[in-house]
Amino acid sequence: MHPLSTTHLLLIFFLTFTHALPNTQSPLLQPETSSSPDNLTTTASTAAPWGYHYHYGPLSWHRLSPANTLCKTGIRQSPINIHNALKRPTGLKLRRGDYREYGILENEGQTVSIKPQEEDARYGYQLFPGDSAGGGAGSGGGWALLDTMHFHTPSEHHLDGEHFVGEIHAVFKTTDGQTTVLSTLLDIDTTISNHLLTTLHPWLPFVATPLTATFVQFDPSPILDRFYRAYRRERVYTYRGSLTTPPCTENVLWMVSQDPEKISVEHYRRLKAITKFNARYPQNHPGYMNLLEWACEK
Repeated sequence: MHPLSTTHLLLIFFLTFTHALPNTQSPLLQPETSSSPDNLTTTASTAAPWGYHYHYGPLSWHRLSPANTLCKTGIRQSPINIHNALKRPTGLKLRRGDYREYGILENEGQTVSIKPQEEDARYGYQLFPGDSAGGGAGSGGGWALLDTMHFHTPSEHHLDGEHFVGEIHAVFKTTDGQTTVLSTLLDIDTTISNHLLTTLHPWLPFVATPLTATFVQFDPSPILDRFYRAYRRERVYTYRGSLTTPPCTENVLWMVSQDPEKISVEHYRRLKAITKFNARYPQNHPGYMNLLEWACEK
């Protein structure tokens, strides 16, 4: 166990206190993004607004900034349609450190994300991708740390042509900036939700407005442990793809579970009311011509 600093004790006290607060709690954070009534987001990486509709949508991302060129020209873009021809990952390992079970829930304008408290990140979930998809997440094939989890409605990846009501991306990064994403699809259920979704549900009203955030209880194990069990049953596919948002950076290692998690109708409606539609259309099979370039050929 790691000794608790004064900062940790204050945060624990704060979290305990805020659990008793009504839903009039004010936002705690202001993320470094901007949003408009059209649900557009501006980020430092793109230096231009982007979204999912009109001329700011995925078909036009490459026109919004020179940094987004790969959105049109990349040949390993994500998401894709998952099918049996894809590889299975091997050597995957997940380990959980001295997790403090709190994080920051943010409405980033285009998605809802939850991040481990930065000070405690080194104690959190770590991933070793093994030798799948051409090696480990980093140049040395080392361990990657859970950076964030975020939501898409509907799903971005498809399974044999079928889409789902939602998708959770657990993003792991190494110290040298390499990225591995574990993708869990969400399927609707009349009453049952994965425990992570049940835990987050009462906190979503606190981030209903873009660019707001709050501290929450956060334990990603209900998603990540079940993902690892799917891997052990050979129910996970892997491929090299890209970020599904601008600037569409490639060389991202994806692992997608075939076993969807449950989300109740109530939880889905509350989540969708915030994220709205935030899914990029499926891309071409990895290594083939970008669909935008193909569509523009005469």
